[in-house]
Amino acid sequence: MSFFPFRMNGITIQRRRVVPSENDANAADRRTRRLRKPRKRKTIFLVSNRWALRLAVNGDLRFLSHHDMMRAVERIALRANLPLRYSQGFNPHPILSLPCPRPVSVASRDDVLVLALEEPVSPDVLLKGLNAHAPEGLSFRDACLLPDGQSSVQPARVEYEVPLEPSRVRGVEQRIEALRRDDAWIVERREKPRRRKQHSPPRSRQIDVKPMIAELNVCDGRVRFACVPHEQKWAKPSEILHLLGLSEPEASARLVRTSILADAFRDAADEPPPARRDADKTP
Repeated sequence: MSFFPFRMNGITIQRRRVVPSENDANAADRRTRRLRKPRKRKTIFLVSNRWALRLAVNGDLRFLSHHDMMRAVERIALRANLPLRYSQGFNPHPILSLPCPRPVSVASRDDVLVLALEEPVSPDVLLKGLNAHAPEGLSFRDACLLPDGQSSVQPARVEYEVPLEPSRVRGVEQRIEALRRDDAWIVERREKPRRRKQHSPPRSRQIDVKPMIAELNVCDGRVRFACVPHEQKWAKPSEILHLLGLSEPEASARLVRTSILADAFRDAADEPPPARRDADKTP
């Protein structure tokens, strides 16, 4: 230890000079080696534990929007004390989704819900808990465990039907025959305005929905049609009703979704539950 002088505001001050000792140097070297030391990897078990559930929506609940239906399903799962899996971050929320959103005022006999759980449960316990707390008009019919690594269900075909009045059956049949002779079924679709252009006038574009319709006929006084994806686009049920001359609100209120076909959902129901696999994860 030594002292060296320096001047500050015309006054000479003796300041102590600290020389690091050998022990301090060794401690600093140990800290450096500890920081550079690679972390140990922990081996954990990852299981998807995602469930695909089929549900039906009838009665007044068909007027719920997509977001309202998501909140309703979340509250039902919480009341059933299911071990829900939550997202990571500052605003965690349950991991659940409706892969095929249902239009407002459309009832559904077959809808799909994907739900992620933290702990394994049996299908009977899952369905019993959800149906015990579901309101009138909402029922869960089936549940199957998705294969490990599959996070959702991709619909391949969605079928609808709408009952007709006896006096309108013949007119709708003639409309369908005329549509089959056309090369394209052009409809006007309004585009949603962007956030920065909320006050701009809405824009519309013409879309050919004929490649998006796999089936369209009248059977037993009901119009039945099936929608399929084309270039990652779907036809809206209201657009099909408009082509048939059934654009009044009463026809939309009578529309029913009868089934959703998805190969992944059917394969998951046939396969046994996936085995556990270990993966490396760095904390």
